[in-house]
Amino acid sequence: MTDCRFGTANGFSNQGWYDNVIAVDPLDPNRVWAGGIDLFRSDDGGANWGVASYWWAGPPNETVPAPAYSHADQHLIVFHPQYDGVNNQTMFVGSDGGIFRTDNARAPVAAGNAGPCNPAASQVRFTPLNNGYGVTQFYHGAVYPDGRSYFGGTQDNGTVRGTDAAGANAWVPINGGDGGYTAVDPSNPDTLFASFTGFSFRKSTDNGANFAAATFGLSDGTSFINPYVRIRATRSACGREGRPASGARTTARPSGCGRAPRSRPAARRARWL
Repeated sequence: MTDCRFGTANGFSNQGWYDNVIAVDPLDPNRVWAGGIDLFRSDDGGANWGVASYWWAGPPNETVPAPAYSHADQHLIVFHPQYDGVNNQTMFVGSDGGIFRTDNARAPVAAGNAGPCNPAASQVRFTPLNNGYGVTQFYHGAVYPDGRSYFGGTQDNGTVRGTDAAGANAWVPINGGDGGYTAVDPSNPDTLFASFTGFSFRKSTDNGANFAAATFGLSDGTSFINPYVRIRATRSACGREGRPASGARTTARPSGCGRAPRSRPAARRARWL
């Protein structure tokens, strides 16, 4: 962290319980690949390691991905059947972002403490192979009032938007992270609601160009992915305890919420966050 100037203190975090894969170069037992959040390679049997890929060097952080960009969370590493380490250095990786390929798996990787800081330090190049590969998991989605535009929150692929006109390969990210539940104001389609994990409800008033936190007045505990629910013909966020996050009071139990709130006098119609 400090070497890359990403923070003022170093820390350690891991996801080995979720993304954890290892593979050995079929022609060199000392050349070992390991995948966690990113891809790493050792050329000396595991004594030293270098960074091969950078998950943060692509969308939504970068409009044009760096050559060393490969999506986060690695689950699979497979070498081409005709891999020879010279003329054929093709290797395939499977991640939360689908399938990626490199044609120069033996190119130098980024070494040293500053290696993780600069995507240009790795000479391994990756190409996504996801055209027509429709396996993205949507936690939730919303339809614009025109019935031809859509956006939704996806597992580790952010909140993405697509249209009938653009087709299946033209979904565009408008919010990052693990996308969660979404909603659009039917009376003003420029007002969008999105979320990612935990207590992260967000609102846009410019059709997704910018989002800001929409958690004022909310204090409930949250789950990994939290829903928006419709209350009295409007949508509102609902916390884990079942209370409408908009602040509206109702004696009815909203669909999709937790336990019913304490009985209170009905108030005015629920409002948007």
